[in-house]
Amino acid sequence: NNDVFTNLSKATIKAYYYLARAYEGAGRLNEAKTKYQYIVNLWKDADPPTDWLNDAHYRLLELK
Repeated sequence: NNDVFTNLSKATIKAYYYLARAYEGAGRLNEAKTKYQYIVNLWKDADPPTDWLNDAHYRLLELK
C-alpha cells in the first residue's frame, strides 16, 4: 500500500482529478499533466481503479 495514499482520502485524490480537468479545460496542459501523473502515481498500489482514475490515466497519455 502506498504510504502517501493512506494519508489522503479518495475524495482528496478525486479533487485532484477535477483540478486536472479544470487545468486541461483552461489550456494549462503542463499543470494538468502534473496533476494526472500525481493521481496515477498515488493510486498505482492502492484499491482497484475507478472510472475517474482510468480517465485520468487516459488523459495523461493523451497529453504526453
